[in-house]
Amino acid sequence: MHRHLLVWIALMAIAWNGWAAESFRQRLDKANTALNSGKIDEALGAYRDLQTEDPESETLYYNLGCAHYRQGREAADQKQAQDALASFEEAKKNFEKVLNARDSNIRQNAAFQHANTVAQIALQSKEAQKYEETVKAFEESIKEYESFLKQYPGHEGARAKLDYMRYILKTMLQNPPPPQEQQGQGEQKKDEKDGQKQEQENQQGQEQQNQDEPKQDDRKDQEKKDEKSGETQEASELKEAQQAEKEQQEQAQDEAKPDDKQNVEALLQSLEDTDHREQRDMLNQRKEIKMRKEWW
Repeated sequence: MHRHLLVWIALMAIAWNGWAAESFRQRLDKANTALNSGKIDEALGAYRDLQTEDPESETLYYNLGCAHYRQGREAADQKQAQDALASFEEAKKNFEKVLNARDSNIRQNAAFQHANTVAQIALQSKEAQKYEETVKAFEESIKEYESFLKQYPGHEGARAKLDYMRYILKTMLQNPPPPQEQQGQGEQKKDEKDGQKQEQENQQGQEQQNQDEPKQDDRKDQEKKDEKSGETQEASELKEAQQAEKEQQEQAQDEAKPDDKQNVEALLQSLEDTDHREQRDMLNQRKEIKMRKEWW
């Protein structure tokens, strides 16, 4: 009885593992079907869910790269260069994770798709009309195809795409944009550099200003002290001037007193002389009247 129980448990474990493995494959197949049907977002979500169960799966990394690559192609067809570049960058990262995959088929396909992704990034840079960046991107793409063909020299698809990228790059180099555009790019870089330099100078100026502010405060305090001291000195000088003027007035008054006495005495003498003269005149008039009376 005990032996039968152990056998039953073992069979159930095998069946469970088989069911779980089959479930993973079924969901993977379902995600692949969604991708082939153009349901890219659904496929991406399914692949990410499967990665929680098998985070190191080479198949999932490769399939995620393919999904992002198709997403980038759709964005490129709709002239959405920035979205396309973002998707191609994600595809490139996923393909890079399986360039050394244990499975030879995944390894070869990942290397080829990685080269294709680099080529698409170059083409999108060309659409963005960034001449210098585009030239570098095309050169990188050509190196990727050349490296791939060294390992797989009989790959016709890679050979055809290498020839195409060489042709596009040759055409670009033979027909560069007008000097004005290149000059515009150079001026843009120069403006950015000048802007950074100006920002540094402004920052240094602000730091210097912060250092000078305490000095200015000290200078203002000193000016206030000097101003207050000047006001005190002016008040003192004014007081001294007033005192000197007062003393001069008193001295003038003192000096004027003898003259005043003389004037008073002279006036009194004059009045006295006048009185005497008037008295004499009055006496003379009386005498004259008397004489007249006597004479008349």
